[in-house]
Amino acid sequence: MTLTAHPDVVEMAVHGYLEQLRTIEAETQPHGSLGSAVAHLIETLESALRRRHELTTADVTFSRSDLSKMAEWQLLAVLDQRVLGFGCDDAPLICMGTEEGYSAADGGELALACAQSILWLCGSKPEVLDRIDPTVHASDRSPQPREYHIHPNDFYRWDRSRGRGTSPMIARLLRAQDPESLLVPPSQGDAALSLGNICYQVEVSAYPSKVALGGRQPNAVRAEFLAELVARFDSASALIFHGGPPDDARTKIASSFLGRPVRWTNNAEKREWFAWDTEDDRTVMHTYALNGRVRYSYLDLVRDKLRVLAPSALPSSAAPK
Repeated sequence: MTLTAHPDVVEMAVHGYLEQLRTIEAETQPHGSLGSAVAHLIETLESALRRRHELTTADVTFSRSDLSKMAEWQLLAVLDQRVLGFGCDDAPLICMGTEEGYSAADGGELALACAQSILWLCGSKPEVLDRIDPTVHASDRSPQPREYHIHPNDFYRWDRSRGRGTSPMIARLLRAQDPESLLVPPSQGDAALSLGNICYQVEVSAYPSKVALGGRQPNAVRAEFLAELVARFDSASALIFHGGPPDDARTKIASSFLGRPVRWTNNAEKREWFAWDTEDDRTVMHTYALNGRVRYSYLDLVRDKLRVLAPSALPSSAAPK
């Protein structure tokens, strides 16, 4: 079981989400679909806070089905603005994308985002994950998947896909000669590093979107939460924003990571733009989106700069902690 290095950040996220949900609860009919979903989320979150790794399925009243008959505005209301990311919270690298790539109208996928803090609190116990969303284990592609909140690729196996998703591209950025080795679940007894050991992935905006142009800017609550998160994640030597504009939210988060106002330096070569800033042993970078049509030669440029500015953010052959 992977221990949480920053339980204070998890608790901060949970308490903030509970505050958000209780505000909705106070303004909602308790017997409607929204009121019922909110009540189940509050009850399960409170149980997870109390019981942590001792959480059982009997404590979990929230599930995917709670969101199945809700209007999109209701789904957006329950969306956790402090949703946590994936990967070890003491990883040397934080990667921040723009938003998750699914539709907010899909209550099923949204259920896992609403339950992310619960999974962090209980260590993604398989029976709890199955109670929240029975479709995940039913379709997982590894015989013994590790913790969902640390190693989601064990369930989805992006290494088997011919697509150019974010996790495969980050793996290629970090280990160009053998990116699949960071994605393939290790065999029993193998202590090799996986992507989740060395990179914490989280989105700048909590609002999901299937297409980049359909995304929504993060609200002030989200920006403030992420600024606090990166400041507390003191094991990270580098923070990479990939995709999105250099907006106020990214400026706030980058400045918090560095401990002073960010001052970007740009590589302005055509099709090779990226920006960076460094303070002591911490580096921030802003790159093009690390998915889709990104060129491998561009990843090489970003990696070379990262190697100069924050060499400890790149993986070694060391076994995970």
